[in-house]
Amino acid sequence: MLWSVLQVISCSSMSVLSEVRCPALSAVEHGVLGDCGNIMGSVCEMTCVDGYILGSGSAKRQCLGDGGWSGSQPVCQG
Repeated sequence: MLWSVLQVISCSSMSVLSEVRCPALSAVEHGVLGDCGNIMGSVCEMTCVDGYILGSGSAKRQCLGDGGWSGSQPVCQG
C-alpha cells in the first residue's frame, strides 16, 4: 500500500512542459521577413528592399524561452 501512495504523489507532482511560442513577426515597412517559425529557438531575419538599409533595430531575432523575441524591431531607412 505504501508503494502505491508514493506512485500517486510522484505522478501528481510531475509538471507538463508546453511548447514555448512567440508572437508571429511581420515584415516592417520597406523590409522583407525571411521564412521562420515562432517556436523557442527559431531565428528570423529581416532584410531591407533595394534602396533601403537597416537604420536601427535587429536584423536577426530569436524566439526566447520567455515567449519574447531577442533584440528590437528593425527599421529600414532610405
